[in-house]
Amino acid sequence: MSRTLNRGVSLIEAIISVTIITGVVLALFTVFGKLLVISNNSLHTLQATSLLSEGAEVVRLWRDDNWDNLANLDLDTYYFYDFDTSAGVWATSTINQFIDGRFDRRFKIAAVQRDNTTKDIVDSGTLDSGTKLITVSVAWLENTATTTKAVSFYLTKLF
Repeated sequence: MSRTLNRGVSLIEAIISVTIITGVVLALFTVFGKLLVISNNSLHTLQATSLLSEGAEVVRLWRDDNWDNLANLDLDTYYFYDFDTSAGVWATSTINQFIDGRFDRRFKIAAVQRDNTTKDIVDSGTLDSGTKLITVSVAWLENTATTTKAVSFYLTKLF
């Protein structure tokens, strides 16, 4: 009779062991899946930050090359970046070109107004034709939501 009892206990121990091991493996898969999602989100945020920085530098290059590159663009209109590989120069475009099939990068230019007495930038005042507010934004689809990062800065006609 003791032999039968030992076999039953061994079978119960085996079932419990398999259940515990299965639970641990499933928990590890869940953790690694979440880590993969977090890693991808971080990678996309880093890429978007680099694209924002590059976009701001391109606008500064246009300003340094010729102020009219910016002054002649329509205000409060979204423009896209287009790199002409044959000429090796950046140009503006009204057609969106997704970067790596994921990122939507654009910029717009807004007028700047100044206070007549203090010359501070204000919401309403005298138009400053030598200063523009530039907003560069990058948007991408992350899981089921669109994430957008943007940077705004002022550019002044220097040359």
